[in-house]
Amino acid sequence: MKEVTEMAAKLMAASARTAPKAGGKDFLEIVVITEEGDLKKIADGMKEMGYTGPHCVMRMMDIGVALSSAAKTASFLNVDNRVQQRVGAAAKALGYIKGEVVMGIPVSITGKSIYFDRQTPVKH
Repeated sequence: MKEVTEMAAKLMAASARTAPKAGGKDFLEIVVITEEGDLKKIADGMKEMGYTGPHCVMRMMDIGVALSSAAKTASFLNVDNRVQQRVGAAAKALGYIKGEVVMGIPVSITGKSIYFDRQTPVKH
């Protein structure tokens, strides 16, 4: 399933790349991260990250359309996914991507979606 999940992520990147963009200009930086160690670092970093702003509305709309296109591709392939800001913020803080605004779409193929109907961790 890992190989299938990685292929789905690459197809999602293709959907995001080809999504319509304002003025026909592509400002997106897209990365697919699959190494377990890198994913663990991002997960750990998610616990510590925040979000910057304000940002150009047109660029934010472009990002939204690209994210929607990528999530659609995952859904079409029956791959569980969820757009998450903290994934992107952690990946940026760790140097995996340099964009000013960064979002992430983790993907999973399991018997039940790990992205919905889950318990929120208790903060100590």
